[in-house]
Amino acid sequence: MASRDDIVIEITPQVLLKAYACGIFPMAESRDDPALYWIEPQQRGILPLNAMHVPKRLARTRAPGQLRDQN
Repeated sequence: MASRDDIVIEITPQVLLKAYACGIFPMAESRDDPALYWIEPQQRGILPLNAMHVPKRLARTRAPGQLRDQN
């Protein structure tokens, strides 16, 4: 759990994007914990989006512009 003496940094979109680019992300101990901790996993997974299959039903129901076509 975080203490009251912990440094508080506002997580703006810019801070979050920079953190993701560095391979770290914020996470709480539990759903009800308001404190966030920066996590830097030793192993990371990468999802290759250019090979992602979009089912026809999803392609029909998605809002225009939410998913870009790779073709």
